[in-house]
Amino acid sequence: MAKIALFFLLEHTSLPENFGMKLSTESTASLYDNVMRDISLTKLAYTESTAYCIRLYKKPYNRDVLVIVKDLDYHTGGNLVDSCCKQAAKILEYKGTKPFYHEDYLYRAMWLPRGVQKHEFDTMVNSFSGNADVEAGRLARLNSRGSWIMDHPDGYIFGSKNETDFLRSLVFYSLAMANNHHLSDSLNRLSNAMGTRGDQVEGMLSDIQRFKGSYYFRNPVKPSQRMDYCEYEHLAQRFKFAEIEQMLADKLQAATALLQLSHSGADHSLHHRASKTMKADKRYASTSADSHSEPSSNFSRMLMVAILLVALLAGAAALFLGGDETAQLIRGWFGMIAAVDGGRASSG
Repeated sequence: MAKIALFFLLEHTSLPENFGMKLSTESTASLYDNVMRDISLTKLAYTESTAYCIRLYKKPYNRDVLVIVKDLDYHTGGNLVDSCCKQAAKILEYKGTKPFYHEDYLYRAMWLPRGVQKHEFDTMVNSFSGNADVEAGRLARLNSRGSWIMDHPDGYIFGSKNETDFLRSLVFYSLAMANNHHLSDSLNRLSNAMGTRGDQVEGMLSDIQRFKGSYYFRNPVKPSQRMDYCEYEHLAQRFKFAEIEQMLADKLQAATALLQLSHSGADHSLHHRASKTMKADKRYASTSADSHSEPSSNFSRMLMVAILLVALLAGAAALFLGGDETAQLIRGWFGMIAAVDGGRASSG
């Protein structure tokens, strides 16, 4: 019997602890070690549905995805969302008024465990999305080891005889959803932080780079697992990772430039304040040239006084002594003054 799955990327709540039966992620998919180590997968069966809980990564990067899987006969089209939302809220014991999931990531998947005729397939596709305008022949398709994946505007359609293959696709799609949301959210928060003049930018840059270094892979499946690698690549196409990576790289470059400008401005401001402080302080008020100007001025005044005294003494000497003796005495006084002035100049 065909099944329909609805994905809930949780926002205002989280999965309950010790929920359901734990499944082995190693047997489900071959992922890089960091990703594989920090993924848990649990399952709980209900009368009309099965709930898969996929917990990704450690705090603060953790993302929880709840997937409700129902038989196609029970609900079709728009009724699927209402019934799955009610059951998910009950599982989560959610009492809030806001949606408990990111509405932009409300995708669905359909599993066809057997081959069907074309008219039957078209009917199932219409029931799957409630949209009769979708032409199955125009949907992109990937054929892989006895299974196939077909794109759909609301999610994807998976054909396989083995339910484990379908479960693997649920894990892959949840990973792609969570990674896309994290990069988009980082882009948005970094843009907002740019308006804070760099106060929060540095922390944001560190947070983004840590997530990318720890958990983010364009394709988290090891390339040696070629079929799994191609399946994830196909399922992740709708999330346009190349585009969002480029936008985030541009924003990171702009944020780094802003930080450099902020640090440069802070250094210049600090230097300017220090210069003003030194000028205001009397200990640093004069330059080396200024420090000599006041003593030089004092010495000049003293020299002028000395010359005047010499002139006065010379006049007095002329009254009591002869001309030759007076001239000799004056020359001696001026010689002494010249010697003192020469010593002052050489020491300066």
